[in-house]
Amino acid sequence: MRGYAREIVRGATRPSLPALLGALVVALGWAVFAAVAVTPRLVAAHAGPVLSIGFDRARATDIALRLRFSTDRHPGLVLLGASDMREAVVDATELGRRVGAHLGEPVAVHDLTVDGIHLLEIAELAACLPDGFRGVLVIGISPTQLGLPARVMVDRLDQEMKLSGLACDAGVLAEEYRHAGLPAPPSTGIYVLDHFPFFASRRHDLIRAGLGHRPVERHRWLDREPLSLEEMLGRSGSARATLAGYAEHRPENLRMLTRILERARRRGRVEIVLVETPRNPELDGVLYPRALLADHRERLLRFAREHALTYCDLGAEAGLRPPDFTDEHHLRSLAAMAACTEILERDVRAAMALILAEGEPR
Repeated sequence: MRGYAREIVRGATRPSLPALLGALVVALGWAVFAAVAVTPRLVAAHAGPVLSIGFDRARATDIALRLRFSTDRHPGLVLLGASDMREAVVDATELGRRVGAHLGEPVAVHDLTVDGIHLLEIAELAACLPDGFRGVLVIGISPTQLGLPARVMVDRLDQEMKLSGLACDAGVLAEEYRHAGLPAPPSTGIYVLDHFPFFASRRHDLIRAGLGHRPVERHRWLDREPLSLEEMLGRSGSARATLAGYAEHRPENLRMLTRILERARRRGRVEIVLVETPRNPELDGVLYPRALLADHRERLLRFAREHALTYCDLGAEAGLRPPDFTDEHHLRSLAAMAACTEILERDVRAAMALILAEGEPR
C-alpha cells in the first residue's frame, strides 16, 4: 500500500515533458479565452463585486462601464471631478433621491468622482454615457485643472495606467492625444492586454478588502485638524507651477472641455452644470493671484454663456470661510457640505426640469 502511495506522489510531483506541455496548453487556452471573452460589456455585467471594492479608479471604472451599457430609461445624474467635488456633497445618492422626489421621477446617480482626476480622465469617463442618455452631467473644475499642460496629463495618465488607472476603453484618448500633438497611446485592440495592470492589480484590492480596508472613504477630511497657512503653502509647489502656466494652457483645456460637452450632448438629451469646486479663501491673493481668479471666473462665465450651460461657484455661493476647510480644497464641516449640496441641488433640479419637460424620447 505504501508503495502505491509513493508512486502516486512521485507521478504527481515528478517533472515531465507531457506535463509541461499540458500546463502550457492550459495556460495558453486561458489567455486566449481572456483575450476573446473578457470585454468591457462582460466586465460591466459580472465584475461589479470585485471592482466595487476597488480603490477609486477601479470603483469609477465599475460605475462607468455599467453606465455605458445601461438600458435604464430613468434620467441620470453623473458627477465628475476630483476629491474636492466629492467632498462638497454630503451624499450623492441622497442628492439624486431629493432631485427625483422634487420632480416626480426617480433619478439614477452615477458618482464618477476620482482623487486627483484631470481633464483627460474626465473625457474618458464622460465618454461612457450610453446612447439615448437623458440627464445632467455635473463637472467639477478649478484653476489648476485648466492650467495643467496636456503633456503633464499624459505623463500622469501613463503612470496611472502602469499601476492600474481607468479601464473604460471609451475610445477618446487617441483623439485627445492627437489634439495635443502627441502620439496616440499604444493599443493592441485587446481589452485585457491594453488594461493588463488594471486587472493584475485587482488581487491587491481583494487582499485589502479582506483586511477590512474601506475602498472609498467619503468625508475623510471631516473634523480633522486644519492645516495652517504655512503648511499649505509649504506643499504648494506643484500648484504654483500649474498656476504659472494658467494663461498659456487655459485655451487648450477649454477646447478639451468643449469636446467633452459635445460628445456628451451627442449621446442624448444632456444638460451640463459646470461647478467651480470649493477653494480655501485663505489662499486667495497668496497662492492664487486675485487677478488670475477674476480672469478665471470671467472666462468660465463666458464659456457657460457660449455653450448654454449652468456655471456655479460653490465656494462663493455657499459663503465658505477658512474654518470650513481642512486644507486647500477639502471641507471639514458637515454644515459647509450641506450648504454646497443645497446649491448644487438647486442647479441640478433646474437642469433636470428642462429635460423632463421635453418628455421621454420615442
